[in-house]
Amino acid sequence: MKSQSLQTPLFRRVRILETRNYIPIYEMEPSQNMAILEFAKLNFNLLQLLYCELKMVTLWWKQLNVETNLSFIRDRIVETHFWMAGACSEPKYSLSRVILTKMTAFITILDDIIDTYSTTEEAMLLAKAIYRFNEDATELLPDYMKDFYLFLLKTLDSCEDELGPNKRYRIKILVRGYSQEIQWRDEHYVPETINEHLKISGVTIGAFQLVCSSFVGMGDIITKEVLDWLLAFPELLNCFPTFARLSNDIASTEREQTRGHHASTIQCYMLQHETTMHDACEKIKELIEDSWKDMVKLYLTPTEQMKVVAQTVVDFARTGEYMYKKTDGFTFSHTIKDMVALLYVEPILF
Repeated sequence: MKSQSLQTPLFRRVRILETRNYIPIYEMEPSQNMAILEFAKLNFNLLQLLYCELKMVTLWWKQLNVETNLSFIRDRIVETHFWMAGACSEPKYSLSRVILTKMTAFITILDDIIDTYSTTEEAMLLAKAIYRFNEDATELLPDYMKDFYLFLLKTLDSCEDELGPNKRYRIKILVRGYSQEIQWRDEHYVPETINEHLKISGVTIGAFQLVCSSFVGMGDIITKEVLDWLLAFPELLNCFPTFARLSNDIASTEREQTRGHHASTIQCYMLQHETTMHDACEKIKELIEDSWKDMVKLYLTPTEQMKVVAQTVVDFARTGEYMYKKTDGFTFSHTIKDMVALLYVEPILF
């Protein structure tokens, strides 16, 4: 535990994963309370059973037949649910986890198509179709995109009551950001400042879309006023996408990962300050720490919003810390397979 504390402070660790890791450690304590220990084991095992909702999500995912239709994308539906379970781990948030997993799966497909696989012309056609958001727009698309586009429409329509009238707006914001990044890539343009970069890349990381989607699955505890507040982009909701983008860029760079061709925040800093890759990475790490400080400050500052709002944003940041701490755990999913097994497969024995 001491070595874990040196790597990641307790406040920044994913709560459900910390629970799973700590129960066996507490069991070895001479001063253990047997009643508390048994309740903790029972609680986790019951929660593990609830996470069998993953089976339903997996069946939904198989309808897309990605092995045939989209063989180039990252097929990560289990890892996606694992990520979302870290952000919304409590039993009552089952609907949020399901919605979040589906939304993240769509964001991953969009990212892999637009940023990695498609030509500029194909990407712009997909963007145009998403702006229109109707089945007639399918005729604009190359064959390999058509099934995905129709599946996207069908899924979002089926979640109409949960996602609300702004669901299309949130997707369109994301696609508009991708279109801007494509323009940067094709023009070999590197933003002059990190702030200019983050205005777009902070959108395309998808963090805003996920936070909004998590709340609409929480039922009556989240009111229209809360959702309106989120759509006004409060400071807390600006800090989290910044943290997510910078963390993603660091993880991608340090593993020499190349996905897409637009400039990262690291390359932007290198150009702006005429410095080395190493120095730029160190500066980005400082900015990540600064974003954590800002999120903690805003989390602790009393507001008119319910505490669950700030708590959920911080929980998303915790999962981001976990997934990007050593590498891009989502892309290189073998790095998290042991923890996935502990969360879903291996019960805690009595």
